[in-house]
Amino acid sequence: MKINSLHRSTRKRELSGNRLGLSLQVWSRDITAKAKTAQLLQGAASDREKIRRIYDYLNSLRYVTTPLGAAAFRPQTAGMMMRNGFGDCKDKASALAAMCAYAGIRAERVLVNRGGNIDPDFPSWQFNHMINYIPSLNLWLDATDGLSPFGDLPPGDHGASGLSLDAG
Repeated sequence: MKINSLHRSTRKRELSGNRLGLSLQVWSRDITAKAKTAQLLQGAASDREKIRRIYDYLNSLRYVTTPLGAAAFRPQTAGMMMRNGFGDCKDKASALAAMCAYAGIRAERVLVNRGGNIDPDFPSWQFNHMINYIPSLNLWLDATDGLSPFGDLPPGDHGASGLSLDAG
C-alpha cells in the first residue's frame, strides 16, 4: 500500500462545501474531454490500459500551480485544462476522474498532505495536494508527476494519509 490510510469520511462535506466546486457533474457536459477520452481509448483492451492512456496524456500537460483566488480551490474543467495546456494537481486529478468516468471506470480524488500529517478526526483545510485512487484496481496515481512509472507514486506522496472526496 502506498498511502498510509485512506479516510472515507461523510464529514468531507464540512471540508469541501461550496468552496471547492469539485462536483464531477460539472464535467459530464465537457464535450472536449469526452472527445479526447474517446480518442485516447480507441483500441484499449483493458481498464488498466484505458487508465494508463488517460494518465499518460494528463502527464504530458504542464503541471503549473496557481494558488490565487478561486483557482486555489476550484479546478478547471478537463476541456479548459486541455485548451490551456496546463493544470495543477486538482485540475489533473479531477480531469482523470472525469475521463475515467467517461470510460466507465470509477476514480476517486484524494486529498493528501505531502510531507506532513493530518488529523483524521478533524477534516479541515490541512491538505496541500490531490491525487487519484482507482478502487477496482487498487491503483494510486499522481498525474502531476511525469517521472514516476505508471502505478507508482512520487516520493512526496508515499506514506501520506488521504481523504477521499468521492468515496461513497
